[in-house]
Amino acid sequence: MVTAFLSYSHLDAEFVRKLAADLRAAGVEVWEYESDGTLGTVIREQVVEAIRGADYLAACLSPNSVRSIWVAFEIGVAHTPTGNSRACRVVPILLPGCRDEEIPSFLHGVCYADFRDEGRYGGVLARLLKHLAQGAESALPRLKVLAAETAEQLVGAAKWPSCRQRVVDYIVEELPTRTDPTERHWAYIALGRIGGKKAKRAIEQGLSDLDEFARLGAQTAWEMLR
Repeated sequence: MVTAFLSYSHLDAEFVRKLAADLRAAGVEVWEYESDGTLGTVIREQVVEAIRGADYLAACLSPNSVRSIWVAFEIGVAHTPTGNSRACRVVPILLPGCRDEEIPSFLHGVCYADFRDEGRYGGVLARLLKHLAQGAESALPRLKVLAAETAEQLVGAAKWPSCRQRVVDYIVEELPTRTDPTERHWAYIALGRIGGKKAKRAIEQGLSDLDEFARLGAQTAWEMLR
C-alpha cells in the first residue's frame, strides 16, 4: 500500500481533509497532523518518524502554508537523506489561491497536482492517484507472502487497478515455491480478498492442498468469492 504524509497549514484543513478522505477511499494510507505551528518535541519526533516511513510527502502549498515554519520543517525532513530510511518523494499539491511565485524554487520541475481550479478537482485527483500508484508498483518486488501482515500489503497494492493483475500473478507464481503451509494459507486468503478468475482457479486447486492449515486458507478464500 502506498503511504502519503500530508504537510499543510491548519488554515487549509477543510480542503486537505477532503483530499485525505478521497485518497483513503482510493487505497492510499494517509498520515496527517493538523498543527497550529507549535513544534513540541514529542510531536516533532512522531512527525519525523512518519515522514521517513512514508513513500510520499504531499506538500499542500497555499498562501498559508508557504509561510508556515511547520510545513517548511516537514519538507526539510523529506529532503534530508538518512542511512536507515527510504527516500520520501515530495509531491507539490497546489491549493486554490497558490501563486506560481510562491512555489519554492527547489520544487520547480517536480511532478505536481494543481488543484487551483476547483472545477477540475476530479481529473487532477485521478492524475495524482496514477502518479502515486507508481509507488505501489515499485514496492511489489519487495513483498513476500509470509504471514498475515505481508498478505495484507499485497491486498492493499492490488487496490490499484494498474497493479491488481501483477499482484495476482505474483501470488500464483509464488504458491508452488512455498513449502511452508502457513505461507500458502495466507496466500490463498490474499487471493480470496482480491478475487478474479485467475485467483479463483488457484484457490480451487488449493482446496486439494495436502496440508490441513493451507487447505483451510483455501476454503476460507473460496467462501470469500461466493
